[in-house]
Amino acid sequence: GCMQSRVYTFTVTDDCGNDATVSTTVSRDYDETAPIIVAIPDYKLDECNEAWPTSLATTWSDNCAAGGQIS
Repeated sequence: GCMQSRVYTFTVTDDCGNDATVSTTVSRDYDETAPIIVAIPDYKLDECNEAWPTSLATTWSDNCAAGGQIS
């Protein structure tokens, strides 16, 4: 993956104008892998007046998600 970082800075000032600042860096390795969709085979109608399919379905998966059904 690719590392992403974000710096968060917090500053507090009291009633007398004194201040304190602290920073922290949060980093993460983010997902660069595309999900995978299982190919839907070509569909051939065998008869001249056969109806078009009303639905086609397949599944998908991902390295960072549960995956599921596509219809």
